[in-house]
Amino acid sequence: MRILLATSEVPPTLSGMARVAGRLTDGFRARGHDVDVLASERLRRVRVRELRVPLLLPSWRSVSRRIGAADVVSLHGPIPAFSDLLLFFRRFGQGAPAVAYTHHMDVGFRRLAFLTGPYGTAMRRLAARAGAVIVSTRATAATFRHPNVQVVPFGVDLERVREEPKFDEFTVLFVGQLRPYKGVDVLLRAAARLPDVRLLVAGTGYAEAPLRALATKLGLRNAEFLGPVPEDALWSLYARSHVLAQPSLEMEFFGLAMLEGMASGCVPVISDLPGPVEVLGDAGLVVPRGDEAALAAAIGRLRDGEALRASLAARAAARAGGFTWDRCIDRHLEIYAGLVQ
Repeated sequence: MRILLATSEVPPTLSGMARVAGRLTDGFRARGHDVDVLASERLRRVRVRELRVPLLLPSWRSVSRRIGAADVVSLHGPIPAFSDLLLFFRRFGQGAPAVAYTHHMDVGFRRLAFLTGPYGTAMRRLAARAGAVIVSTRATAATFRHPNVQVVPFGVDLERVREEPKFDEFTVLFVGQLRPYKGVDVLLRAAARLPDVRLLVAGTGYAEAPLRALATKLGLRNAEFLGPVPEDALWSLYARSHVLAQPSLEMEFFGLAMLEGMASGCVPVISDLPGPVEVLGDAGLVVPRGDEAALAAAIGRLRDGEALRASLAARAAARAGGFTWDRCIDRHLEIYAGLVQ
């Protein structure tokens, strides 16, 4: 098949959607398919508070040619002014490419609720124009009214798992973009309650400066901002850390970093968002989102409870072993093939 994979970001950008796009692209090509990648981050963009809006329409002529050359459009979103416009302007009829829409999250910024609420409703209506909607959890599938919703979990690179000793100091790791919805501010406040616990923050983003300022204001000496971390070093951090914290407040529908930490025997402590809770199962601890006291208490339980920590680490590694990229890639291709027949 000729596949146009349209997404927000691609490697080396360090984001969940970029990593999914990279693994799918490599997997499709390894199976003999022709893949063209269209990334909105490579278009000129404007920022509206927390939203980064690509300027798709000025590039529409070339984008339209690329769509026309494809058998199937593998569309990932939502990406305001990108995935929605591609669905809105998609061509129908004989010779038009099939469209499979993979929904990664809802755009749900609380400070922009007056925009993001109606946008989410409109995006779901536009998704009805796709031949299939692909989601990563059953929790997300339940939010769609579409005759062809397919649940395809993302995978983990089990061959990347490292066997390394844990840090001597009890260590909590956060991996992700530094944006307000990720809840890193909650994690920093939790760390202030745990002066004997080391916190490593791996990632970057436009909220990094205010988060560093918050750490200074809290007097945190046990928190380190590592910036963007290369993959090899990241897998080492997973192996050596005791806990993987995912304190997201919204817009977290799966949790790739959580799954990678699980595979490495790192115990997740996550907020109670339905998708990540489904992926986690009974292999970690769940706390109410935004509750710094509960987050600190959960981390403290793992610090003080070696038997509990060992049991959950073993469960986490075993559970992560069921999520493979080969299965994810093959299921996407099966869905695409069904649409182009």
